[in-house]
Amino acid sequence: MTQTEVNNQLNDLYRELADVQLMTEEEVCKRYNVDYKEELIEGLNEEIAFWENEAEAFEEDEEEYDEWDAHGFANEADYTRWRYL
Repeated sequence: MTQTEVNNQLNDLYRELADVQLMTEEEVCKRYNVDYKEELIEGLNEEIAFWENEAEAFEEDEEEYDEWDAHGFANEADYTRWRYL
């Protein structure tokens, strides 16, 4: 799963949680087939926590990419000297 997909999933869950919080107990029970509104809210919060951990994992894995260092050059000038001299 990509970072964009994780972020989209989180956004969808936040929207759904906001919608559920605005519904009455009866509406939530009918629509989501749960016994209590709080039960669904707990489940959504757990799922949000899971996806937030996934998003944090992407952020920890990201390192700043240095195009020149990845190819063994200190910078563009170093590459230019190698290429044309």
